[in-house]
Amino acid sequence: MTLVFAAAPFSSPSAGVEVTLTLLALPPPSIHSVVSAASVQPAISPGEIVTIFGAHIGTPPLSAQYDGACLYPTTLGNTTVTFNGTAAPLLYVSTDQINLVVPYEVAGRTNADVVVTHALRVSAPFSIPIIDNSPTPMR
Repeated sequence: MTLVFAAAPFSSPSAGVEVTLTLLALPPPSIHSVVSAASVQPAISPGEIVTIFGAHIGTPPLSAQYDGACLYPTTLGNTTVTFNGTAAPLLYVSTDQINLVVPYEVAGRTNADVVVTHALRVSAPFSIPIIDNSPTPMR
């Protein structure tokens, strides 16, 4: 952002001020990885909590609260995430991380395209494999 002020000497009541304001467009969201929140592996299954890491994907940190029907919102801080066009329930959004629940509508599919929309800017689709269930690593 550039802000320029130019003022003439205030010798008369009609003296003016010139202001130039230049705003740079925000870059679109960019998805770097989509991983299981439990194992941090790229094995994703319906109903699982996953984490998206990226750039320009959200707002300063916001955590969601479920509503009276015990549902999490699909929009948080002007951010939405879709899996093959189905909006995902969002748990947490920040500028470089989103935690969410994979929609059950991806069940039976072998892959899904994940898209992040933030402030009307849309990421490129990020293709991820879908498996029937994701094992939790034993420790």
